[in-house]
Amino acid sequence: MRLGHSYGNLVKITIKDSFLNTKIKIIIFSIIGIILGSGWILSSVLMFPPKIRCTKEHFVYCGDPSEQKLVFENFKVTTEDALELSGWWIPAVNPRGIIIMSHGHGGDRREGMRYAQVLHNAGFSLVTFDYRGANPDESHFDSMDYFERRDLSKIIDFASSKGPQKIGLLGFSQGSATGIITMALDPRIEIGIFEGSYANAADVIAFGASSMFKIPRFPLVDLALWFFEARTSADLNDMNPSSYISKIAPRPVMIFHATNDPIVPFTDAEKLLKSAPTIKTWFFQDNDHAKAWQFDTQLAETLVVDFFSTSIPKI
Repeated sequence: MRLGHSYGNLVKITIKDSFLNTKIKIIIFSIIGIILGSGWILSSVLMFPPKIRCTKEHFVYCGDPSEQKLVFENFKVTTEDALELSGWWIPAVNPRGIIIMSHGHGGDRREGMRYAQVLHNAGFSLVTFDYRGANPDESHFDSMDYFERRDLSKIIDFASSKGPQKIGLLGFSQGSATGIITMALDPRIEIGIFEGSYANAADVIAFGASSMFKIPRFPLVDLALWFFEARTSADLNDMNPSSYISKIAPRPVMIFHATNDPIVPFTDAEKLLKSAPTIKTWFFQDNDHAKAWQFDTQLAETLVVDFFSTSIPKI
C-alpha cells in the first residue's frame, strides 16, 4: 500500500512539474514574442512613418505654389533604384540661384513652402519634392537618410539641368540630416541652412522612443534598429551627420535648433557645432521641433534670405 501511495504521489508531482515547466515555457516564449513583435513594429514605424497632416500651424501652406501666387511646374525624376520622385519647380525671373527644400520624416514637399515667397522675392528659383518615404507605396520605405541622399542627388541633377547656377539647401529635421551628409559628399551644393538636424541616427531614434513612448533602448530599440537595418539594408553607422559636417567647410552652413526640442534634443545641435565650430547658428527658446518660422516669422525669414543672399549674390 505504501509503495502504491508513493508511486501515485510521484506521478502527481511529475504531472505538476511538467505543467509548471510548460507554463514557464509559454511565458518565456510569449515574452520573447512580444519583444520581437515590438521591435518589428517599431522598425516599421521608422520605415513607414505616420504622415504629418498638413495644417496651418505646421506646414502653414497646404496647397500647391499657386496658393502663394507662385508660377510652378510639376516634375518627376527617377532614382538609381528605379523609384519615381515628384516635385515642384518654381522658377524665378533672372534667378540668382536655386534653393532646394528638403523635408523631414513623415513630411512632404509642402514643409518648406512657408519660406517660398520670401526666397522667390529675393530672386531664387525653388525646388521642393517628395522623398521616397512620402509615397504610400510599400516599396518606397523611409530609410532615415541612408537612401534619401540618393534621392537628393537626383534632385541636385535636376536643379543643375536648369543652367549654371549656384545651388543651396534648406532642410528640416531628417531632411536636414540628409542635406548635411549630401552636402559633405557633393560639392555642387554651395550653401546650406539646416533646422532640427540630429547628430546620430540611432541615438535620436532611441531618444524619441524613450521620451515619447517610454521604450527602453535595451532590448527593444536596439532590436528595432537591428530589424531596420536588416529590412532596409541601411547602415546606421553611416547615418551620422556629426561625422560628415566638418567636411563641408569652407562652404557656409547655418543651423537652426530649438533649445527645448522634444524630438531631436538640443545636445544634437551642440554635437554638430562641436564637429564644425565655424558654423553659424540660431538657437531659439522654443519647445517645438523644426518650427523656427512659427516661433519668429520675421527673424526666421530675414536670417534665411540674408544668409543665402550673402553667399549667392546677384550677378
